[in-house]
Amino acid sequence: MGIFDRFSTLLRSNINDLISRAENPEKMLNQLITDMRSQLAKAKQEVAGAIADEKKLESDALAMKKQAEEWERRAMLAVQEGRDDLAKQALTRYNENLQGAQQLQETWVKSKQETEALKLSLRQLNDKIEEAKRKKNILIARARRAEALPSCLLKGRVPTRKLRSAPAGVRACSAAPRSLRPATKWAPWCACRPRA
Repeated sequence: MGIFDRFSTLLRSNINDLISRAENPEKMLNQLITDMRSQLAKAKQEVAGAIADEKKLESDALAMKKQAEEWERRAMLAVQEGRDDLAKQALTRYNENLQGAQQLQETWVKSKQETEALKLSLRQLNDKIEEAKRKKNILIARARRAEALPSCLLKGRVPTRKLRSAPAGVRACSAAPRSLRPATKWAPWCACRPRA
């Protein structure tokens, strides 16, 4: 059983190592931003649907309120003409339409609040995407700058002497033997003293 466990551990470690080598941070960041953009597009569609529903509810509520007013007018005309039976029917329909209009009005108010919340979350998502783009550019610039740095600086060590033909501020490693110290570039075997 010990051989199978060891083989399993070896296989998993090699697979993880392959995945780690294949990872490209720049491509991963681009994919994350692409995914966020697709989520933004879906969110925009949802907000557009919510706005359309809200407008329909508002127009339905107004139409039902106008119908209620029309039935009230008909009831008054029936009373003026002495037709109490028609007036009762008109008042019944007036009450039904008025209650329906009130329910639609309440539903519309709730829908409007939900739509405003969706619009706010859409704006926040858009802001997050813009922030992610900025951070991506910063992280890519940092990674490229780190690739360009000499190995001793990445290890937290300080170069101790300036190179003759190097730009201002660039130093050579004093830990390497003099015979192996290059005159124009950093030595890959650099073992500069640790930063204090």
